[in-house]
Amino acid sequence: MNIQVLPPKPPLSGLSFDLIQFNRKLRPTAARRDGDGIAYADYERMHTHRMTAGVHHRNDYSWAHNDATVREVLAAMLSKRLYVRIHPTLENIRFADKLFECQSERMMVKAHRHWEKFHARPKHPTNEEARSIFSARQAGGLSHFYLGILLRCTRQNLESTVVAEEMHCTPQNVRVMLARMHYMAKRLAAGTCRFPKRVLADEAAKQKHLAKYLPKKPAKQPVFIPNPTGLCVCGCGQMTERAKQTERFKGRVKGEFSMFRPGHVSRVRPGSGRPKNAAVAA
Repeated sequence: MNIQVLPPKPPLSGLSFDLIQFNRKLRPTAARRDGDGIAYADYERMHTHRMTAGVHHRNDYSWAHNDATVREVLAAMLSKRLYVRIHPTLENIRFADKLFECQSERMMVKAHRHWEKFHARPKHPTNEEARSIFSARQAGGLSHFYLGILLRCTRQNLESTVVAEEMHCTPQNVRVMLARMHYMAKRLAAGTCRFPKRVLADEAAKQKHLAKYLPKKPAKQPVFIPNPTGLCVCGCGQMTERAKQTERFKGRVKGEFSMFRPGHVSRVRPGSGRPKNAAVAA
């Protein structure tokens, strides 16, 4: 059974009803009585339902004009981003900016190593995450990035396109960050906001947690020293073997003589073995 909904009767006489154009826009809700269409007189006896226009409710950003509330919202946003409880004080916010800088630097280094090893982009960070990290570092820190978006959109009433140009991000990123901060303010007002369990009470705990993300010193690599004669360096006079494969972490190169025979390295007295400042062979 075919069902059809008809539009209101045309105000002027002589206008015809285009069934094909009508079917593209609305769903049918009444039965057709013949193959050619339905008369406008039948429309009066049909069950119809008129859709009302949707009402757009704008967010109330009155909380953004209170400095204490803005500080609490900023601390909650930093806590959610860094997985550490950040209290709304200037000292803790500065620590959060330093922690974000170390975390982002470590993430970018891992992504670069992944690209060099597999020649493919890693899953994290994504393009959007990398763009947000770049924008936050350009703004001077994660807290500066959040505050810059909030104050420009609420107190200066700037459009998202203008704010995006000033904060070096996209307009969609501006709107998303503004909506997240508004949602966080509503949760703080309702008392339903959940904070991370990790709390850094003193300065020693902060420095210990920050040291996890600081760049570590690279390990010293063994230096390859050529042994053209092939004699064991321990002085036994025996010939050493040629390395079957290159092992840089052991100081061996494929096809070259090793410095010691197996087990003879322990015969070398302190100070008479491998020189410290040796040139690396090409």
